[in-house]
Amino acid sequence: ASPILAGTLLASRGNLTTGSEVIRFDPQQPISSINPSILATIAGLGHQGALDTGGHRFFLDARAFDGSRLLMIDTLKATENVTETGLDTTNPVLLGYQWDSKNQYLIALRFGAGISGSQVVRIDPTTFQVTNLVQFSETGLGSSTLDSDGHLLASLSGQLLLIDTKTGEVRQTGIRTSWRPCHEEPPPIQFTFHWDKITNTLLGMRAIFE
Repeated sequence: ASPILAGTLLASRGNLTTGSEVIRFDPQQPISSINPSILATIAGLGHQGALDTGGHRFFLDARAFDGSRLLMIDTLKATENVTETGLDTTNPVLLGYQWDSKNQYLIALRFGAGISGSQVVRIDPTTFQVTNLVQFSETGLGSSTLDSDGHLLASLSGQLLLIDTKTGEVRQTGIRTSWRPCHEEPPPIQFTFHWDKITNTLLGMRAIFE
């Protein structure tokens, strides 16, 4: 990982009218007026992103009043570090961006105009061409994450699915993620999934209804 980014947290703050700042927190320093620092400024509201630490690139989906688009931010530069990729993400919408470090491309979930249901797609980080990998008849996608082998874990149709992004094979994990009906067993509802590459463990949050 880049020594500039090692141990830092990236985020976006702002609004649709005035634009946003891409910021980074240093967890080794106390929260103060100088922590976070500003990495870049963008037009619109940054709301979805994925980080390529090896290539020093932060991919950020920015929403404006007239639509959304994907940006690429060079994390090694202090100025002139924002590139417009030309990828329109307005409709169909792209969500749940993940950086696949093993295969060196972006993974995202897509649904909207021209798509019956939803798709898992691959985005080339050089050309930003979008390729459909897996087609689903359902929409309503939730949290997603990539494991250490590049498999996508995605919440769809009330369950967490394991998707091989190379072959398109889809397997059920047995983990229910539906909000209804909440009286069924098991009662917890899982969401906000992340993969811990150090311990090879799937992390998440769950809501329990008494």
